[in-house]
Amino acid sequence: MRLSALLAGLILLVTCPSFAQSNVTLYVEGGPEISNEPKQFDNFYSTGVHVGGGVGYPITGDLEVLLRAQYDALPFDETGVKDFLREGGFIGPEDRSDTEVKGAGANLLSGTVSLKLNSTIGRRLGVSLIGGVGLYRHETYGVDVDFPSGSTVQAFEFIEQEGTSVGLNVGFGFSLPVTEDVNARVEPQLILVFSGEGEETAPLLERTGDLSYIPIQFGVSWNL
Repeated sequence: MRLSALLAGLILLVTCPSFAQSNVTLYVEGGPEISNEPKQFDNFYSTGVHVGGGVGYPITGDLEVLLRAQYDALPFDETGVKDFLREGGFIGPEDRSDTEVKGAGANLLSGTVSLKLNSTIGRRLGVSLIGGVGLYRHETYGVDVDFPSGSTVQAFEFIEQEGTSVGLNVGFGFSLPVTEDVNARVEPQLILVFSGEGEETAPLLERTGDLSYIPIQFGVSWNL
């Protein structure tokens, strides 16, 4: 609900006539996304896809407020789950082919508000620093593990979980002009999604700890 309200607010702000006439910058981006921490999150999901967009509103000549909506999809990593189980002693080194793992990917939808500091190197290369806060809606799906017959543990399950949590984002970027009003951009970021305070707030994060992941964004910006 909180994330839906934030995204609705971003849409209303962008469509406001006075905002549209205020020299805003539109951003569209996408690229790979790498799971980082905790170990379960990193092991269970492989490199995914990050897409997003936003609007930037200038505060001063070099500082702008950046409003973004972003979506991340991470595919399930069967090999990573088996590595995690082997390291934890649940299966032996030779049990990988006999242990059946079933699961699905993870999804994160976010709305963020950030400050972006812009500068230039020489005449063409733009550089920027960014940092902000947002709401992150995360959905992960159950992981079922069937161990080979004769194992002392016959079943191992991660229950499906979903929740909304507060998170932080920090990053830097580079840009080059394509036309007078269009710039090509690359921007790596580090996203930290904090653990909730209870099962109803963010049950997945309560068990695994704070999540972090790294989207590497390639995109363009338009100066209106």
